[in-house]
Amino acid sequence: MNNDLRSIPVLTIRLPELFSLVLLWNGGYKGSRVVNTLYARERGASPFEIGLLLATYGLFALVLAMHAGCFTNSVHVVVPTAFGGVGSLLGIGPVFGLSAAVLGGGACLSRRQPA
Repeated sequence: MNNDLRSIPVLTIRLPELFSLVLLWNGGYKGSRVVNTLYARERGASPFEIGLLLATYGLFALVLAMHAGCFTNSVHVVVPTAFGGVGSLLGIGPVFGLSAAVLGGGACLSRRQPA
């Protein structure tokens, strides 16, 4: 495997685009924590169990940070970023697609017919 940085094509991204991507990702991450808490409460979980559930967010980051850093150093940063982006799109794409279909169908059904 060639780790020469000159062989990797450069992708330029402007600051507003980067800010938008980070804002969307962080909103989804924080939103999932809120949704997980509410779902666990709805299912009858105790506050201790909810705390353990939310502690996994930090625990996985703590355990995997060193390994992810070593992997990113062995391959260039583009490879893990690309896989992470594709994985995120595959994971959240069906949810957004279903939401768009439900909202679009609801909007079509609720349109007032001219008299």
